[in-house]
Amino acid sequence: MKKVICEGGDIHYLSALAIFGQIPPKKNADGTDNIEYTRRRHMGKFVNFGIIYGLGARKLSAFFEIPYELAKQYIANYLVAYPKMKEFVETVRQIADERGYVKNLWGRRRRCRRLTAEEYRTGRVKTGLGYTQSVRPGDRHADAHKMLNFIIQGGAADLTRRAMIRIHKLLEGRKSLMVNQ
Repeated sequence: MKKVICEGGDIHYLSALAIFGQIPPKKNADGTDNIEYTRRRHMGKFVNFGIIYGLGARKLSAFFEIPYELAKQYIANYLVAYPKMKEFVETVRQIADERGYVKNLWGRRRRCRRLTAEEYRTGRVKTGLGYTQSVRPGDRHADAHKMLNFIIQGGAADLTRRAMIRIHKLLEGRKSLMVNQ
């Protein structure tokens, strides 16, 4: 995965390939776009980002209107192809559960909310809008899955913020302005 990104390849195509085992060509024989290629690549992209945010087979099944067992198999295929991703997800969840918080690359912390007795017993997290997500057996915190998002997106935001500060300093005294990030 890292190599494909560094070489400017299509990471979502690669994920679709891991999920399905094969993927049809991008174009049909007549030169038109192949809808099945687009659908499978989209699912690869969905799973790529979804795994980071705690995507489960139920959500994948519902979103793409496919059988639950098939969705489970697609996620399993992805995790077999990218075992480091599964390891990362499990490590972050474990740290969040043990400590009650995680830290990103720059040491910024995010705390997890402990499950209530009812949430722990039922395995479902309660929010202002009702029950939203299920928790895995053994989870002690309601939002352990959000810790992945914090590490990835929070880390990216911190990186962007640091870059903007450096660019601002580099542009001091010049007629240039930073207008976009």
